[in-house]
Amino acid sequence: TAAKGLPPLDSRSGLKALKDDVDELRSHMGALLNAYETDNGKVFFDKVPDSVPENESLACGLMMMKAEEYKLEDVEPAPLQVG
Repeated sequence: TAAKGLPPLDSRSGLKALKDDVDELRSHMGALLNAYETDNGKVFFDKVPDSVPENESLACGLMMMKAEEYKLEDVEPAPLQVG
């Protein structure tokens, strides 16, 4: 529900002065949740085609190569001096 996460407002609540605003927020969040669930339920996907028509295929492909291992040069570390 949209009220999840919002504490109930009773006579001891610090949010008592904001009761009308909190009720309006709960109503608005409930409406947003319902709209989202309705839209999300209407999503559909096309079947993946078994082949690509000749007029829609790419002009040329992409050549994939093996990654080259990155190597650091062998260097002699500089000595640290405190003094």
